[in-house]
Amino acid sequence: MRFGQRRALEGVHLVARPGVVTAVTGPSGAGKSTLLWAVAGALTGAAVEGSVRVGGTTVRPIGGRSATLALGIGLIPQGNGLASVLTARENCLVPLLDTGVAPREAAERVSAALAAVGLEESGGHLIEELSGGQQQRVAVARALAARNAVLLADEPTSELDHVNRERVLELLHDLAGAGCTVLMATHDPEAAAQAAAEVHLDEGHVVSTR
Repeated sequence: MRFGQRRALEGVHLVARPGVVTAVTGPSGAGKSTLLWAVAGALTGAAVEGSVRVGGTTVRPIGGRSATLALGIGLIPQGNGLASVLTARENCLVPLLDTGVAPREAAERVSAALAAVGLEESGGHLIEELSGGQQQRVAVARALAARNAVLLADEPTSELDHVNRERVLELLHDLAGAGCTVLMATHDPEAAAQAAAEVHLDEGHVVSTR
């Protein structure tokens, strides 16, 4: 995968298993976010090569978010990707309604997800009224409510204090325990150490795994 003349990822083969949190680690610029966004189908163009396989279905070549959404691949992007004109609750609710979840079920899922991240009282606040850490927790709640088969989390704890960092990590591990495949890019060595598996990148290459 290239950006201009720079190859961001090369020869990366990754197997992430259901029921496991896999940490993607490495220095800044190693390709962690690029890897997650490629798997999510959020990168397109001639420079994007490779495939994603979930269960018995393969998307080849990678590219096109609709195809990976159909496979149940969710993404918590770095920077959260929330709509500032919507409330926290609406940011979680609208994607569910767009995918055909019944309004009552969608509302129940969102309420439970916001409560899980400790924001049950903040659902009516606009995103711009929330702190960076609260916004990050809304993004996590949105992913929880979606109940994806695969969850890609790009630095999901970077804005959080210790208490909420531990809360979010526990939720990600709970998702894995329920059968979700969780792939988490992180600079946090403690978060990586808690993961059952780890892939370490450097300059777009896998340099070690455990």
